[in-house]
Amino acid sequence: MADREKVIKGLEACLDEADCTKCYKDGPGFGYACRDSLMRDALVALKEREAVEPKLVGVNTWICGDCGALLGWEEFTQSGLELVENRFCPHCGRRVKWNA
Repeated sequence: MADREKVIKGLEACLDEADCTKCYKDGPGFGYACRDSLMRDALVALKEREAVEPKLVGVNTWICGDCGALLGWEEFTQSGLELVENRFCPHCGRRVKWNA
């Protein structure tokens, strides 16, 4: 998991060439290796925000495709059978892509 705040500060420092001494790797002089590390961490942080597809694991029961938490199920109500669909995973917080 990428440290979101560290990635943001690193990107801001890279944009401000006068502040380039505040290297992402905790010290100046890393050059391209520093930027490569920053780009990898930024990519991880962005991918962590992608929506996850639910996985059907039983009769009318869906779990998070990332962490396995319960996301959706069918239950009987006064108006009949209704599908309960969480918009976000209650465990990992990722948005759920129901219509994939």
